[in-house]
Amino acid sequence: MLELKKMNIKWVQKNKSISNDVIRRIFFVMTLLVSSITLVHAESRTLSNLERERSSLMDIVARETLSPIDRERKIALSQRRLMDMERMVIRDDRLLGSHDPMVNKAFDHYETTFLVHASTEANQHIVDFWLQQLNLDSQSILESKRGRR
Repeated sequence: MLELKKMNIKWVQKNKSISNDVIRRIFFVMTLLVSSITLVHAESRTLSNLERERSSLMDIVARETLSPIDRERKIALSQRRLMDMERMVIRDDRLLGSHDPMVNKAFDHYETTFLVHASTEANQHIVDFWLQQLNLDSQSILESKRGRR
C-alpha cells in the first residue's frame, strides 16, 4: 500500500511538471504574439504622429478666426514640432524594411511628407511650399468660392 502511494505521488509530480512545462510554453508563445503585435503597431506610430501634426498645421493655416500675427505664431510653433517629428521618422530604422502602404506612400511623396525639410531645401515659407505642391496659387485661391459639394 505504501509503495502504491509513493508511485501515485511520483506520477502526480511527473504530470505536474509536464503541465507546468505546457503552461510555460503557452505563456511564452502568448508573450511573443503580444510583443510582435506591439512591434508592428510601433512601426507606424512615428509616421502616424507626423501625419497628425501635419494635419494640425494645415488646420492652423485654414482657420479663419486667427489673426495674421496669431496664425504666424502658431505656424512657427507647429513647424518646430513638425521638424522634430520629421527627424524621428527619418531616423526610424523600423520603417525602412516595412511594406506598409502608408510607409511606402510617405516616402514616395517626400515633399509633402517631410514638409519642413523640403520647404527649407526650397528656401520657401512652409505654407507657400505646401500650396505649390498642391498646384495652388493666390489667384486660384481668390477665385475659389466657398460652398458645399
